[in-house]
Amino acid sequence: MVKAYGYQPTAGSEAAREATAKYYYQDKYPNASITKDNVAISAGATQFARSFFNAIRNKVSPNGNVLLLKPFYPSHKDQINNEQLTPVLESRQDGESYAQVVQRAIDAHRDVDGNNTIDTLFMSYPGNPVGDYPSKDELQAIIDVLLDPKNRLASGHPMVLATERIYDTIGTNVADIVSPLDLDPQLMEKLPYAECTSLSKSVSMAGERAAIFVASPALYKQMVATMGMDTNGVSVTTNLLVQAFMEARGRGELQEYEQKVNAIYQKNIGYLFDHA
Repeated sequence: MVKAYGYQPTAGSEAAREATAKYYYQDKYPNASITKDNVAISAGATQFARSFFNAIRNKVSPNGNVLLLKPFYPSHKDQINNEQLTPVLESRQDGESYAQVVQRAIDAHRDVDGNNTIDTLFMSYPGNPVGDYPSKDELQAIIDVLLDPKNRLASGHPMVLATERIYDTIGTNVADIVSPLDLDPQLMEKLPYAECTSLSKSVSMAGERAAIFVASPALYKQMVATMGMDTNGVSVTTNLLVQAFMEARGRGELQEYEQKVNAIYQKNIGYLFDHA
């Protein structure tokens, strides 16, 4: 374990990002080009969403339209509004597939020249039980819609995609919960993409607000810059917890690690309640 004190790098400590890249992303997506240099540690998924929407406003979204597929967290709509972007809220109707909903929304927001004006699709899933989520085939169909040349923006660029995989299973793989990177490891080379996984929701990790995310290079750079405006990086303890968590995952000792950390947390929180 590397000792670290003081303010941490905005994107997270190098040791935590290295362990996350090696024992999580490179393990799950061996054919994707993911290193510590496009991995970040954030204070939960909320900070991820905040930095993502700010990055879109500043660098990526000329039209300012963000498509949210229901169900979604109310805070996402609030964050979009706060960045002076426009939420486009859609849900499935009459047996529509998710891809059909996305295509319908795009077609309803074309400019006079027929160009798509929805810059971004933000999904609160797969792997997040706020409601239904796309199957593997449905998720692939959504990606196909986003990559379809006729759905590009007036600039010629494809839409931006972000997924918030809050309840992804970290320790084991669940067959019916897939990521866009499971389907296409080179997706970040084809369109701007960001993916968040929240450890605090997945494993009750010591009561900490902790998440990891990976993003396409240009998008990652802007998101980390936004995190720097919010905070000076997550805490030392969060970085160390994420590092230890990922290293335990790499050793195949994740369950034992969770039990030890949560036992310490329960003891400490009990002490606080008893002495409050």
